[in-house]
Amino acid sequence: MTLTSLKRICWAILLAFWSLTITAQNEIKNFILMVPDGTSTAMLSVARWYQQYMDSTQSSLYIDPYICGLVTTFCSDAPIGDSAPTTSCYVTGQPSQKGYIATYPPKTDNDLVPIDATRAYQPLVTLFEAAKILNNKAVGLVVTCEFPHATPADCMAHTYNRAQMKNIAKQMVHNQVDVIMGGGVSYLTPELINVLKDKQYDVILNDLDAFKRSRSPRTWALFGDKDMPYDIDRDPSLMPSLAEMTHKALELLQQNENGFFLLVEGSKVDFAGHKNEAVRHITDFIAFDQAVKEAVDFAKKDGHTLVIMVPDHGNGGINLGNNNSDKNYAKLSLKQLYNNVGDKEYIGYTTKGHTGEDVFLGCYHPNKEQPSGVITNVELYNYLCNQLNMKGVTPSLTEKIFAKHQEVFHDMPYTIEPREDKTALLTVKYKGKTLTAESYTNYVTISQKKKKEVIELSSIIVYMDVNNTFYLPKDLRKLLE
Repeated sequence: MTLTSLKRICWAILLAFWSLTITAQNEIKNFILMVPDGTSTAMLSVARWYQQYMDSTQSSLYIDPYICGLVTTFCSDAPIGDSAPTTSCYVTGQPSQKGYIATYPPKTDNDLVPIDATRAYQPLVTLFEAAKILNNKAVGLVVTCEFPHATPADCMAHTYNRAQMKNIAKQMVHNQVDVIMGGGVSYLTPELINVLKDKQYDVILNDLDAFKRSRSPRTWALFGDKDMPYDIDRDPSLMPSLAEMTHKALELLQQNENGFFLLVEGSKVDFAGHKNEAVRHITDFIAFDQAVKEAVDFAKKDGHTLVIMVPDHGNGGINLGNNNSDKNYAKLSLKQLYNNVGDKEYIGYTTKGHTGEDVFLGCYHPNKEQPSGVITNVELYNYLCNQLNMKGVTPSLTEKIFAKHQEVFHDMPYTIEPREDKTALLTVKYKGKTLTAESYTNYVTISQKKKKEVIELSSIIVYMDVNNTFYLPKDLRKLLE
Protein backbone atom coordinates (compact mmCIF):
# COMPACT_ATOMS: atom_id res chain seq x y z
CA MET A 1 0.00 0.00 0.00
CA THR A 2 1.40 3.38 -1.01
CA LEU A 3 1.66 6.34 1.33
CA THR A 4 -0.92 8.19 -0.81
CA SER A 5 -3.41 5.31 -0.47
CA LEU A 6 -2.88 5.20 3.29
CA LYS A 7 -3.53 8.93 3.54
CA ARG A 8 -6.75 8.54 1.57
CA ILE A 9 -7.94 5.77 3.88
CA CYS A 10 -7.12 7.86 6.95
CA TRP A 11 -9.00 10.84 5.55
CA ALA A 12 -11.99 8.62 4.73
CA ILE A 13 -12.05 7.29 8.29
CA LEU A 14 -11.79 10.81 9.73
CA LEU A 15 -14.59 12.08 7.46
CA ALA A 16 -16.82 9.14 8.42
CA PHE A 17 -16.14 9.77 12.13
CA TRP A 18 -16.82 13.48 11.68
CA SER A 19 -20.08 12.70 9.87
CA LEU A 20 -21.24 10.37 12.64
CA THR A 21 -20.32 12.96 15.27
CA ILE A 22 -22.31 15.68 13.49
CA THR A 23 -25.27 13.30 13.10
CA ALA A 24 -25.22 12.49 16.81
CA GLN A 25 -25.02 16.18 17.69
CA ASN A 26 -27.99 17.00 15.41
CA GLU A 27 -30.14 14.02 16.34
CA ILE A 28 -33.68 14.80 17.50
CA LYS A 29 -34.17 12.66 20.58
CA ASN A 30 -37.27 14.27 22.07
CA PHE A 31 -40.47 15.58 20.48
CA ILE A 32 -42.99 17.99 22.02
CA LEU A 33 -46.25 18.54 20.14
CA MET A 34 -48.11 21.58 21.49
CA VAL A 35 -51.74 21.97 20.43
CA PRO A 36 -53.83 24.99 21.46
CA ASP A 37 -57.10 23.25 20.63
CA GLY A 38 -59.51 25.22 18.47
CA THR A 39 -57.35 28.31 18.12
CA SER A 40 -58.07 30.60 15.18
CA THR A 41 -55.00 32.35 13.82
CA ALA A 42 -56.38 35.79 14.75
CA MET A 43 -56.06 34.74 18.40
CA LEU A 44 -52.35 35.58 18.17
CA SER A 45 -53.20 39.25 17.68
CA VAL A 46 -56.16 39.27 20.07
CA ALA A 47 -54.17 37.65 22.89
CA ARG A 48 -51.07 39.76 22.30
CA TRP A 49 -53.02 43.02 22.58
CA TYR A 50 -55.00 41.74 25.57
CA GLN A 51 -51.79 40.77 27.35
CA GLN A 52 -50.37 44.23 26.70
CA TYR A 53 -53.61 45.79 27.95
CA MET A 54 -53.24 43.85 31.22
CA ASP A 55 -49.48 44.51 31.51
CA SER A 56 -47.89 47.21 29.34
CA THR A 57 -44.46 45.55 29.65
CA GLN A 58 -45.71 42.39 27.90
CA SER A 59 -45.91 43.35 24.24
CA SER A 60 -45.26 39.92 22.72
CA LEU A 61 -46.18 36.28 23.18
CA TYR A 62 -43.63 33.55 23.92
CA ILE A 63 -44.71 31.77 20.75
CA ASP A 64 -44.06 34.80 18.50
CA PRO A 65 -40.40 34.12 17.52
CA TYR A 66 -41.23 30.59 16.40
CA ILE A 67 -44.13 31.21 14.03
CA CYS A 68 -42.90 29.95 10.66
CA GLY A 69 -45.92 29.16 8.50
CA LEU A 70 -49.51 28.00 8.16
CA VAL A 71 -51.13 24.56 8.11
CA THR A 72 -54.20 23.58 6.11
CA THR A 73 -56.03 21.14 8.37
CA PHE A 74 -59.22 19.30 7.45
CA CYS A 75 -61.29 16.13 7.72
CA SER A 76 -61.03 13.49 5.02
CA ASP A 77 -64.50 14.43 3.79
CA ALA A 78 -64.90 18.08 4.89
CA PRO A 79 -62.81 21.29 4.79
CA ILE A 80 -63.66 22.22 8.41
CA GLY A 81 -61.84 19.97 10.86
CA ASP A 82 -62.96 18.19 14.03
CA SER A 83 -60.55 17.74 16.93
CA ALA A 84 -60.47 13.96 16.66
CA PRO A 85 -59.30 13.47 13.05
CA THR A 86 -57.15 16.62 12.83
CA THR A 87 -54.56 15.89 15.52
CA SER A 88 -54.82 12.25 14.54
CA CYS A 89 -53.65 13.26 11.04
CA TYR A 90 -50.64 15.09 12.48
CA VAL A 91 -49.51 11.83 14.14
CA THR A 92 -50.67 9.20 11.61
CA GLY A 93 -50.54 11.01 8.27
CA GLN A 94 -54.12 10.01 7.42
CA PRO A 95 -56.98 12.55 7.25
CA SER A 96 -60.12 11.03 8.73
CA GLN A 97 -63.74 11.78 9.62
CA LYS A 98 -65.42 13.63 12.47
CA GLY A 99 -65.14 11.67 15.70
CA TYR A 100 -62.45 9.28 14.45
CA ILE A 101 -59.50 8.76 16.79
CA ALA A 102 -56.40 7.48 14.91
CA THR A 103 -58.68 5.30 12.78
CA TYR A 104 -58.98 4.92 9.01
CA PRO A 105 -62.24 6.37 7.62
CA PRO A 106 -64.82 4.67 5.39
CA LYS A 107 -65.15 5.94 1.84
CA THR A 108 -67.78 8.62 1.08
CA ASP A 109 -68.94 10.64 -1.94
CA ASN A 110 -67.40 13.79 -0.40
CA ASP A 111 -63.83 12.63 0.17
CA LEU A 112 -61.13 15.28 -0.27
CA VAL A 113 -58.32 12.70 -0.36
CA PRO A 114 -58.07 9.17 -1.81
CA ILE A 115 -59.68 6.62 0.52
CA ASP A 116 -59.22 2.83 0.36
CA ALA A 117 -62.63 1.35 1.24
CA THR A 118 -61.06 -1.97 2.30
CA ARG A 119 -59.26 -0.29 5.18
CA ALA A 120 -62.31 1.31 6.84
CA TYR A 121 -62.14 1.31 10.66
CA GLN A 122 -58.56 0.01 10.84
CA PRO A 123 -56.67 1.50 13.80
CA LEU A 124 -53.66 3.57 12.68
CA VAL A 125 -50.40 3.49 14.62
CA THR A 126 -49.38 6.95 15.82
CA LEU A 127 -45.90 8.43 16.05
CA PHE A 128 -46.29 8.28 19.84
CA GLU A 129 -47.05 4.56 19.80
CA ALA A 130 -44.27 3.83 17.30
CA ALA A 131 -41.74 5.70 19.42
CA LYS A 132 -42.71 3.70 22.49
CA ILE A 133 -42.92 0.29 20.80
CA LEU A 134 -39.87 0.51 18.54
CA ASN A 135 -37.54 2.94 20.31
CA ASN A 136 -38.49 2.49 23.97
CA LYS A 137 -39.17 6.19 24.35
CA ALA A 138 -41.35 7.53 27.15
CA VAL A 139 -44.73 9.00 26.22
CA GLY A 140 -46.51 11.84 28.00
CA LEU A 141 -49.83 13.67 27.65
CA VAL A 142 -50.48 17.00 29.40
CA VAL A 143 -53.96 18.49 28.96
CA THR A 144 -56.60 20.56 30.74
CA CYS A 145 -59.56 18.50 29.48
CA GLU A 146 -60.46 14.96 30.52
CA PHE A 147 -57.50 12.72 29.65
CA PRO A 148 -59.58 10.50 27.27
CA HIS A 149 -60.77 13.56 25.32
CA ALA A 150 -60.20 13.74 21.55
CA THR A 151 -56.72 15.25 21.22
CA PRO A 152 -54.87 13.20 23.88
CA ALA A 153 -56.75 10.10 22.72
CA ASP A 154 -55.46 10.73 19.19
CA CYS A 155 -51.94 9.95 20.37
CA MET A 156 -52.54 6.68 22.25
CA ALA A 157 -56.01 5.25 21.44
CA HIS A 158 -58.22 4.20 18.54
CA THR A 159 -61.95 4.43 17.87
CA TYR A 160 -64.43 5.69 15.29
CA ASN A 161 -66.43 7.38 18.08
CA ARG A 162 -64.64 9.90 20.30
CA ALA A 163 -67.61 9.82 22.71
CA GLN A 164 -66.65 6.32 23.89
CA MET A 165 -64.44 7.87 26.55
CA LYS A 166 -64.60 4.99 29.04
CA ASN A 167 -63.20 2.60 26.45
CA ILE A 168 -60.64 5.21 25.39
CA ALA A 169 -59.52 5.53 29.02
CA LYS A 170 -59.09 1.75 29.17
CA GLN A 171 -56.96 1.84 26.02
CA MET A 172 -54.75 4.60 27.38
CA VAL A 173 -54.14 2.73 30.63
CA HIS A 174 -53.26 -0.52 28.83
CA ASN A 175 -51.22 1.33 26.23
CA GLN A 176 -48.98 2.25 29.17
CA VAL A 177 -48.71 6.01 28.73
CA ASP A 178 -45.86 6.91 31.05
CA VAL A 179 -47.05 10.35 32.15
CA ILE A 180 -50.56 11.78 32.05
CA MET A 181 -51.51 15.07 33.67
CA GLY A 182 -54.86 16.79 33.35
CA GLY A 183 -58.51 16.23 34.16
CA GLY A 184 -60.73 13.15 34.27
CA VAL A 185 -60.56 11.52 37.71
CA SER A 186 -63.99 9.96 37.12
CA TYR A 187 -62.67 8.02 34.12
CA LEU A 188 -60.00 6.29 36.15
CA THR A 189 -62.05 3.44 37.64
CA PRO A 190 -60.79 1.33 40.58
CA GLU A 191 -60.02 -1.45 38.09
CA LEU A 192 -57.89 0.85 35.96
CA ILE A 193 -56.17 2.31 39.03
CA ASN A 194 -55.20 -1.23 40.05
CA VAL A 195 -53.75 -1.87 36.59
CA LEU A 196 -51.60 1.26 36.91
CA LYS A 197 -50.47 0.47 40.45
CA ASP A 198 -49.57 -3.09 39.47
CA LYS A 199 -47.23 -1.50 36.91
CA GLN A 200 -45.67 0.69 39.63
CA TYR A 201 -47.31 3.95 38.51
CA ASP A 202 -47.58 6.89 40.88
CA VAL A 203 -51.34 7.61 40.76
CA ILE A 204 -52.18 11.09 42.06
CA LEU A 205 -55.78 12.24 42.28
CA ASN A 206 -56.66 15.82 43.27
CA ASP A 207 -53.48 16.20 45.31
CA LEU A 208 -51.34 19.20 44.34
CA ASP A 209 -48.69 18.51 47.01
CA ALA A 210 -48.22 14.92 45.81
CA PHE A 211 -48.01 16.23 42.24
CA LYS A 212 -45.20 18.58 43.21
CA ARG A 213 -43.34 15.84 45.11
CA SER A 214 -43.60 13.15 42.45
CA ARG A 215 -40.32 11.94 40.99
CA SER A 216 -41.59 8.78 39.32
CA PRO A 217 -41.07 8.44 35.54
CA ARG A 218 -44.48 6.74 35.54
CA THR A 219 -46.97 9.23 36.94
CA TRP A 220 -50.65 9.89 36.34
CA ALA A 221 -51.80 13.09 38.07
CA LEU A 222 -55.44 14.03 37.56
CA PHE A 223 -57.43 17.00 38.87
CA GLY A 224 -61.21 17.29 38.72
CA ASP A 225 -63.83 14.67 37.86
CA LYS A 226 -64.03 15.80 34.23
CA ASP A 227 -62.13 18.72 32.69
CA MET A 228 -60.02 21.14 34.72
CA PRO A 229 -61.27 24.74 35.23
CA TYR A 230 -60.42 27.54 32.83
CA ASP A 231 -57.13 29.07 33.85
CA ILE A 232 -58.78 32.29 35.01
CA ASP A 233 -61.08 30.24 37.30
CA ARG A 234 -58.37 27.89 38.58
CA ASP A 235 -57.49 27.86 42.29
CA PRO A 236 -53.66 27.70 42.22
CA SER A 237 -53.64 26.18 45.71
CA LEU A 238 -55.58 23.18 44.43
CA MET A 239 -54.63 22.70 40.79
CA PRO A 240 -51.49 23.27 38.71
CA SER A 241 -51.40 25.44 35.60
CA LEU A 242 -50.73 24.02 32.16
CA ALA A 243 -47.22 25.50 32.36
CA GLU A 244 -46.59 23.82 35.73
CA MET A 245 -47.80 20.46 34.41
CA THR A 246 -45.59 20.87 31.34
CA HIS A 247 -42.56 21.61 33.53
CA LYS A 248 -43.25 18.60 35.75
CA ALA A 249 -43.87 16.26 32.81
CA LEU A 250 -40.56 17.25 31.23
CA GLU A 251 -38.81 16.69 34.55
CA LEU A 252 -40.19 13.15 34.74
CA LEU A 253 -39.97 12.14 31.09
CA GLN A 254 -36.34 13.15 30.65
CA GLN A 255 -35.37 10.32 32.99
CA ASN A 256 -35.79 7.95 30.03
CA GLU A 257 -32.37 7.67 28.37
CA ASN A 258 -34.04 6.90 25.03
CA GLY A 259 -35.93 10.18 24.97
CA PHE A 260 -39.63 10.97 24.95
CA PHE A 261 -42.70 12.08 23.02
CA LEU A 262 -44.92 14.63 24.77
CA LEU A 263 -48.26 16.17 23.85
CA VAL A 264 -49.19 19.46 25.54
CA GLU A 265 -52.73 20.60 24.79
CA GLY A 266 -54.33 23.91 25.70
CA SER A 267 -57.62 22.04 25.69
CA LYS A 268 -60.02 24.64 26.96
CA VAL A 269 -59.15 27.32 24.46
CA ASP A 270 -61.54 25.30 22.34
CA PHE A 271 -64.18 25.03 25.07
CA ALA A 272 -64.31 28.81 25.49
CA GLY A 273 -64.34 29.31 21.73
CA HIS A 274 -67.48 27.22 21.43
CA LYS A 275 -69.15 29.44 24.02
CA ASN A 276 -67.75 32.70 22.61
CA GLU A 277 -66.54 33.55 26.12
CA ALA A 278 -63.89 36.10 25.23
CA VAL A 279 -62.03 36.47 28.54
CA ARG A 280 -61.73 32.72 29.14
CA HIS A 281 -60.92 32.18 25.48
CA ILE A 282 -58.04 34.66 25.51
CA THR A 283 -56.65 33.85 28.95
CA ASP A 284 -56.61 30.11 28.31
CA PHE A 285 -54.56 30.76 25.17
CA ILE A 286 -52.18 32.93 27.20
CA ALA A 287 -51.90 30.04 29.70
CA PHE A 288 -50.96 27.82 26.76
CA ASP A 289 -48.40 30.40 25.65
CA GLN A 290 -46.77 30.19 29.08
CA ALA A 291 -46.49 26.43 28.60
CA VAL A 292 -44.74 27.13 25.29
CA LYS A 293 -42.06 28.98 27.25
CA GLU A 294 -41.52 25.93 29.48
CA ALA A 295 -41.17 23.63 26.48
CA VAL A 296 -38.85 25.87 24.47
CA ASP A 297 -36.68 26.66 27.51
CA PHE A 298 -36.24 22.92 28.03
CA ALA A 299 -35.51 22.35 24.32
CA LYS A 300 -32.87 25.08 24.19
CA LYS A 301 -31.09 23.65 27.19
CA ASP A 302 -31.37 20.05 25.97
CA GLY A 303 -30.22 20.57 22.38
CA HIS A 304 -31.97 17.47 20.99
CA THR A 305 -35.62 18.44 21.31
CA LEU A 306 -38.03 19.45 18.55
CA VAL A 307 -41.05 21.54 19.57
CA ILE A 308 -44.03 21.94 17.24
CA MET A 309 -46.81 24.40 18.13
CA VAL A 310 -49.93 24.08 16.00
CA PRO A 311 -53.71 24.22 16.53
CA ASP A 312 -55.80 21.33 15.27
CA HIS A 313 -58.41 23.69 13.78
CA GLY A 314 -59.92 27.13 14.27
CA ASN A 315 -62.96 27.82 16.45
CA GLY A 316 -65.33 30.71 16.91
CA GLY A 317 -63.72 32.91 14.28
CA ILE A 318 -62.52 35.30 16.99
CA ASN A 319 -61.19 38.66 15.89
CA LEU A 320 -60.39 42.13 17.17
CA GLY A 321 -63.35 44.07 15.86
CA ASN A 322 -67.05 43.44 15.31
CA ASN A 323 -70.18 45.31 14.24
CA ASN A 324 -69.73 47.74 17.12
CA SER A 325 -66.49 48.96 15.59
CA ASP A 326 -67.67 49.24 11.99
CA LYS A 327 -67.25 53.00 11.71
CA ASN A 328 -64.85 53.97 14.51
CA TYR A 329 -62.33 51.09 14.43
CA ALA A 330 -59.34 53.40 13.86
CA LYS A 331 -60.26 55.63 16.78
CA LEU A 332 -60.56 52.94 19.45
CA SER A 333 -57.80 52.96 22.06
CA LEU A 334 -56.47 49.71 23.54
CA LYS A 335 -58.39 50.51 26.73
CA GLN A 336 -61.62 51.00 24.81
CA LEU A 337 -61.13 47.75 22.92
CA TYR A 338 -60.63 45.62 25.99
CA ASN A 339 -62.32 47.50 28.81
CA ASN A 340 -65.55 45.61 28.18
CA VAL A 341 -64.09 42.41 26.76
CA GLY A 342 -66.29 40.31 28.99
CA ASP A 343 -69.31 41.73 27.19
CA LYS A 344 -67.64 41.20 23.79
CA GLU A 345 -67.93 44.92 23.14
CA TYR A 346 -65.39 44.84 20.34
CA ILE A 347 -64.31 41.19 20.22
CA GLY A 348 -65.87 39.61 17.14
CA TYR A 349 -67.04 36.02 16.65
CA THR A 350 -68.47 34.45 13.50
CA THR A 351 -69.72 31.15 14.93
CA LYS A 352 -69.94 28.92 18.00
CA GLY A 353 -68.53 26.07 15.95
CA HIS A 354 -65.24 25.22 14.28
CA THR A 355 -63.82 27.24 11.40
CA GLY A 356 -61.86 26.18 8.34
CA GLU A 357 -59.07 28.73 8.10
CA ASP A 358 -55.40 27.75 7.91
CA VAL A 359 -53.89 27.57 11.39
CA PHE A 360 -50.52 28.96 12.46
CA LEU A 361 -47.42 26.79 12.72
CA GLY A 362 -44.68 27.37 15.25
CA CYS A 363 -41.45 25.41 15.45
CA TYR A 364 -38.34 25.31 17.61
CA HIS A 365 -35.64 23.14 16.06
CA PRO A 366 -32.11 23.10 17.54
CA ASN A 367 -30.67 23.36 14.02
CA LYS A 368 -33.37 25.65 12.59
CA GLU A 369 -34.67 22.97 10.21
CA GLN A 370 -38.27 24.12 10.38
CA PRO A 371 -40.94 23.97 7.67
CA SER A 372 -42.21 27.22 6.19
CA GLY A 373 -44.94 28.58 3.96
CA VAL A 374 -48.35 26.93 3.75
CA ILE A 375 -48.32 23.16 4.23
CA THR A 376 -51.04 20.56 4.72
CA ASN A 377 -51.66 18.43 7.80
CA VAL A 378 -50.24 15.43 5.92
CA GLU A 379 -47.10 17.38 5.02
CA LEU A 380 -46.63 18.28 8.67
CA TYR A 381 -46.76 14.57 9.52
CA ASN A 382 -44.17 13.89 6.79
CA TYR A 383 -41.91 16.58 8.22
CA LEU A 384 -42.13 15.02 11.67
CA CYS A 385 -41.34 11.57 10.27
CA ASN A 386 -38.24 12.89 8.53
CA GLN A 387 -37.01 14.77 11.58
CA LEU A 388 -37.61 11.82 13.89
CA ASN A 389 -36.12 9.18 11.54
CA MET A 390 -39.52 7.47 11.36
CA LYS A 391 -40.28 7.66 7.64
CA GLY A 392 -42.53 4.74 6.68
CA VAL A 393 -42.60 3.48 10.25
CA THR A 394 -46.24 4.00 11.21
CA PRO A 395 -47.79 2.40 8.08
CA SER A 396 -45.63 -0.73 8.37
CA LEU A 397 -46.25 -1.04 12.12
CA THR A 398 -50.00 -0.58 11.53
CA GLU A 399 -50.06 -3.61 9.25
CA LYS A 400 -48.09 -5.63 11.79
CA ILE A 401 -50.02 -4.93 15.01
CA PHE A 402 -53.50 -3.99 13.77
CA ALA A 403 -54.43 -6.88 11.48
CA LYS A 404 -58.04 -8.10 11.26
CA HIS A 405 -58.76 -11.17 13.38
CA GLN A 406 -60.37 -12.84 10.34
CA GLU A 407 -56.99 -12.68 8.60
CA VAL A 408 -54.84 -13.63 11.58
CA PHE A 409 -56.97 -16.66 12.51
CA HIS A 410 -58.41 -17.31 9.03
CA ASP A 411 -58.54 -21.14 9.35
CA MET A 412 -59.07 -21.37 13.10
CA PRO A 413 -62.48 -21.54 14.83
CA TYR A 414 -63.26 -18.37 16.77
CA THR A 415 -66.14 -16.65 18.55
CA ILE A 416 -66.74 -13.02 19.49
CA GLU A 417 -68.76 -12.09 22.55
CA PRO A 418 -69.91 -8.45 22.14
CA ARG A 419 -71.12 -6.46 25.15
CA GLU A 420 -73.44 -3.49 25.60
CA ASP A 421 -70.55 -1.20 26.54
CA LYS A 422 -68.96 -1.72 23.09
CA THR A 423 -66.27 -4.04 24.49
CA ALA A 424 -65.93 -7.66 23.43
CA LEU A 425 -64.10 -10.93 24.10
CA LEU A 426 -62.43 -12.91 21.30
CA THR A 427 -61.92 -16.66 21.78
CA VAL A 428 -59.90 -18.79 19.33
CA LYS A 429 -59.50 -22.56 19.69
CA TYR A 430 -56.95 -24.62 17.78
CA LYS A 431 -55.19 -27.94 18.40
CA GLY A 432 -56.13 -28.12 22.06
CA LYS A 433 -55.15 -24.52 22.78
CA THR A 434 -57.47 -21.60 23.56
CA LEU A 435 -56.55 -17.96 23.04
CA THR A 436 -58.70 -15.25 24.62
CA ALA A 437 -58.31 -11.55 23.93
CA GLU A 438 -60.12 -8.78 25.83
CA SER A 439 -60.75 -5.61 23.83
CA TYR A 440 -58.72 -2.50 24.69
CA THR A 441 -56.14 -4.40 26.77
CA ASN A 442 -52.51 -5.26 26.06
CA TYR A 443 -52.50 -8.96 26.82
CA VAL A 444 -53.88 -12.32 25.66
CA THR A 445 -54.41 -15.52 27.62
CA ILE A 446 -53.34 -18.94 26.30
CA SER A 447 -54.96 -21.98 27.93
CA GLN A 448 -54.00 -25.63 27.36
CA LYS A 449 -55.42 -28.38 29.54
CA LYS A 450 -54.93 -27.06 33.08
CA LYS A 451 -52.22 -24.53 32.21
CA LYS A 452 -52.94 -20.85 31.65
CA GLU A 453 -50.44 -18.21 30.56
CA VAL A 454 -50.97 -14.46 30.29
CA ILE A 455 -48.83 -12.90 27.57
CA GLU A 456 -48.27 -9.15 27.61
CA LEU A 457 -48.12 -7.31 24.30
CA SER A 458 -46.31 -4.12 23.32
CA SER A 459 -49.53 -2.80 21.77
CA ILE A 460 -53.23 -2.76 22.57
CA ILE A 461 -56.00 -4.92 21.13
CA VAL A 462 -58.73 -2.84 19.50
CA TYR A 463 -62.31 -3.93 18.81
CA MET A 464 -64.56 -2.07 16.39
CA ASP A 465 -68.20 -2.96 17.05
CA VAL A 466 -69.32 -1.27 13.85
CA ASN A 467 -67.78 -4.09 11.79
CA ASN A 468 -67.49 -6.65 14.61
CA THR A 469 -63.73 -6.90 14.10
CA PHE A 470 -60.76 -7.25 16.41
CA TYR A 471 -57.49 -5.63 15.32
CA LEU A 472 -54.43 -7.31 16.81
CA PRO A 473 -50.84 -8.40 16.09
CA LYS A 474 -50.29 -10.78 13.18
CA ASP A 475 -47.85 -12.91 15.15
CA LEU A 476 -50.49 -13.95 17.71
CA ARG A 477 -51.28 -16.84 15.38
CA LYS A 478 -47.94 -18.42 16.28
CA LEU A 479 -49.13 -18.87 19.88
CA LEU A 480 -51.66 -21.46 18.70
CA GLU A 481 -49.60 -23.28 16.08
